[in-house]
Amino acid sequence: MAVSKKAITKKHLIWKYIFAIVLILLGGILELFSLGKSFGGFESIGLWLIYVGILMGIFAAVSYKSKKNKIVDERMEKIGYHATRITFLILFLALFLILILDKIITITIAYSEFVSWIIMGTLIVYVIVYKILERNN
Repeated sequence: MAVSKKAITKKHLIWKYIFAIVLILLGGILELFSLGKSFGGFESIGLWLIYVGILMGIFAAVSYKSKKNKIVDERMEKIGYHATRITFLILFLALFLILILDKIITITIAYSEFVSWIIMGTLIVYVIVYKILERNN
């Protein structure tokens, strides 16, 4: 069975830092011009973006300092591929059902809250499907 090693390279680290800096700058611009409403327990979306950017920078630094090589075999890649396919099939079916339900009973929820629930639900479904497939293979 083929085994591949995946390591965090300096190129990955640079991209993570660039993304963190872009989030911090975007949050600063939104704060400077007082754009955006409260979001995620923060006074504004700008403060939230700054917070997320700082956390991303910290996580990038910590992950680079730990420098663990991940050993990934073909079985794990296959499980990940199948878990992704099943997760997005479930996501599309759920969105279709929400679309139908919205036409029957009007759903009134803020768009940002709806998207956050969809993203969190997708992540939870992926972890559950991955663990089930891992146990059965």
